Amino acid sequence: MQADAPLGTGDVSQQMEILAEFEPGKASRVCLTGAELAITWNAEARELEVHGQKVKLSPVDGQVRLHVLLDIPSVEVVGNDGEAYLIKGRDYRKLVPRSPLAIRAEGGDVTFRRLEIYPLRSIHGGAAD
Repeated sequence: MQADAPLGTGDVSQQMEILAEFEPGKASRVCLTGAELAITWNAEARELEVHGQKVKLSPVDGQVRLHVLLDIPSVEVVGNDGEAYLIKGRDYRKLVPRSPLAIRAEGGDVTFRRLEIYPLRSIHGGAAD
């Protein structure tokens, strides 16, 4: 992914699972954002930030791995297979239907080795769109 050329996909107003593995290269930050969603990996600080909450997260074998469970009222992020874990609430009242997930790199290019996005079903029944 080229720096400052965001990729837009999915709908963050719906439940989804995101599996991302990337080699940060010279990027200073890698961001996954959308309506009521703010996930950032900061290269210089070697930390993961979810809605202002931060935890240390360094690349392992040159890669950062993120497993994101995006629910209507919360976002849950596991870094590097359990090395880091953050969960934050989302204000579901501010969710905008058909709001894309934006993925971007800042300061340099990033190589994604894996980027998979899956819709999830609600525990309240009904299918994910």
